Amino acid sequence: MASTAKVEPTIRHIPPATTSLFRIATERKNVELVKKLLCARGIDFTIFSCEGAWHGSTENSMIIELANQSKRSVERVAFAIKALNQQDAILLQEIPAFTTII
Repeated sequence: MASTAKVEPTIRHIPPATTSLFRIATERKNVELVKKLLCARGIDFTIFSCEGAWHGSTENSMIIELANQSKRSVERVAFAIKALNQQDAILLQEIPAFTTII
């Protein structure tokens, strides 16, 4: 006989101390090495492919979103990605966010 018990969803709110969403915008190259770098540091991420421009030249780009990380750890990984991709600059954004894992 099937159970008719109602299952309540599990919702986990991230504490306010970690409520920023970070985005790193960089040229889309060395993607597999970037993923390995993030995974080696235990960082959860999402990568979006897109197109961007820098000083009037378009390029294939990627946006890397990172949640539940300290600003310091994100800055370190941004510098590592900048060096890996041999770029003059990359964009790092910090966006206030309320994060819930469902």
